[in-house]
Amino acid sequence: VGLHYIGGMMERFFSPLRRLWASASDGQLEWTRCDPTYDVAYNSKTKRTVEWTEDPAETDAHVLDVFPGPRAEAALRRYRLLESLGIVSAYCLFAFKVLPPICLRLCWPAIGPIWRRFGCRTVSETTRACGMTGTLKDLGGCVTYLYGDYGANPRRAPWFLHSLVDTHYHGGAYFPTGGCASIAKTLVA
Repeated sequence: VGLHYIGGMMERFFSPLRRLWASASDGQLEWTRCDPTYDVAYNSKTKRTVEWTEDPAETDAHVLDVFPGPRAEAALRRYRLLESLGIVSAYCLFAFKVLPPICLRLCWPAIGPIWRRFGCRTVSETTRACGMTGTLKDLGGCVTYLYGDYGANPRRAPWFLHSLVDTHYHGGAYFPTGGCASIAKTLVA
């Protein structure tokens, strides 16, 4: 299966991801919450680490410990704002994908500019727009370290996708109880 962990706030009853897995496994697949610090980003040049935790504010504090200063703070704040806008643009796209095509054609003049700005921009373009350049270039690498989760280089990956994956872990990470084999066992049953 290759699953290392997932987010999605699996303890919440109305979590869409929890309900999806419950439906697919007939309620048999259970999830175990990972430690509050579920991942660590490591910079091989500076030998510094950043802990990624279930609390986004705590994670941002860890990031700013490694990248101190008002410029880094401002860049990280802008990054989080653009991340929220990337999510909104993704949800708009998903909503229009389930509606008749005429709805998209009618609304495109209003939502097209938002989509082009926050949906089509790459992850690298966005980090540069946030000010993560020059001495703060490593900050951009730090906040985008999880690009391996979606398998595309930040120079090519769309911003909306990165936004969805990054915020997916807000609230923590979960692992299938009994290991990854539990997924196959419960789905087959």
